[in-house]
Amino acid sequence: MYDASVAIISIVILIVPFWVLMKRIGRNPFLSLVCLLPYLGPAIVIAIFSFGRWPRFPKR
Repeated sequence: MYDASVAIISIVILIVPFWVLMKRIGRNPFLSLVCLLPYLGPAIVIAIFSFGRWPRFPKR
């Protein structure tokens, strides 16, 4: 019981900020679920933030 609740709280703490960021930059918020992949998930999402085109902002 304790392990499951800690896992759920950890997932929520990890996913919610990325969900909000994805919505703000104009991407599909479901991309934040990539964070659930062990080890590489958060790195992939951060790479999307830093190297991807942000559709919400016009290209100069």
